[in-house]
Amino acid sequence: MLKLIKKSGEKTGLSPGSLVLTDKKPNIPVIVRQTVYHAAHLQTQVLAPDYDWSGVRGNSHIIWLQLSGIHDFDWLEKLGAAFQLDRLVLEDIANTAHRPKSENFGEYLYFVGKLIDWDRGEKEISSEQISLVLGRDFVLSFTERERDIFDNIHKRLQNEDGRLRKSGADYLFYTLIDLLVDRYFNALEKLGDDIEQVEAAMMSDGDQASVRHIHHLKRDLLFFHRSVWPLRDAIISLQRLDTPLIDKKTTPYLRDVNDHVVQIIDTVETFRDLTSSLFETFLSLSGNRMNEVIKVLTIISTIFIPLTFLVGVYGMNFHFMPELGWQSGYFAVWGVMILLASAMLIYFKRKKWL
Repeated sequence: MLKLIKKSGEKTGLSPGSLVLTDKKPNIPVIVRQTVYHAAHLQTQVLAPDYDWSGVRGNSHIIWLQLSGIHDFDWLEKLGAAFQLDRLVLEDIANTAHRPKSENFGEYLYFVGKLIDWDRGEKEISSEQISLVLGRDFVLSFTERERDIFDNIHKRLQNEDGRLRKSGADYLFYTLIDLLVDRYFNALEKLGDDIEQVEAAMMSDGDQASVRHIHHLKRDLLFFHRSVWPLRDAIISLQRLDTPLIDKKTTPYLRDVNDHVVQIIDTVETFRDLTSSLFETFLSLSGNRMNEVIKVLTIISTIFIPLTFLVGVYGMNFHFMPELGWQSGYFAVWGVMILLASAMLIYFKRKKWL
């Protein structure tokens, strides 16, 4: 289950720009991968901690730096110094509980969003913060751990005739955002399958496990809601920025991403309505099942009331009860009780109470 709020109490009272990781994962290795490319050249390498940053920038190529494992503040500070990032940006990168947003710092743009995906190992929705920085000739991406989410982009970069190789850093920046948004559809598809399974299980048995599953779905969809709405605002903000860092040719692609986000919002709202309806349906089915049980018990009690009266009367054992001397009295009482019970059952059947 997703945590809606991550602890950030260690930041209380610290000065702005202090690097404090709000979601510590100390066992995650730090990997920094550098991809340098232009139309006729592509090179990817994993950087060592003592990498010399002098002379990296200033050429006609595009630099894409991927840092996986943001708990290593030494790497964050090195990248911040090499690309002249503000300390507040580094603080936001380390704060994994940050809401999606985009900011313009003049020489570069900062974007942060949530990667929501389906974790096959844990069999639940997982969340991870992704931070992006766009400069004139570079893009920096920061993820909490090493993932294969960027493999398709590296494959696209290998195509010399592809748009990605021939375009500027702003197109790579858009591509990364578009990838993040596309992963939302995968998670929503899984949630949709879960909703269908819960609906089928609820119609068949409707046990308490269905209620717990619905509750988990509602929490996941709430997290979706809290992540997607700010993401939409962040992308709209990027579209409206008057900055030379984003070419006018890239703006239509950002509008397309925004359309996808709107579609995700509509789907999330639809799923939230469905889960609410499922819970109401569960309550209704539970009430109907309880009514059926009460009806059956009431009918049984109603049938046995006159029978109990008869056996109670003849169970008093008064000495001068005339029927006690009948030779066939026992069988006569049984016959009356059977006829009475049968008549009541026929009556209930005609009234459609059974």
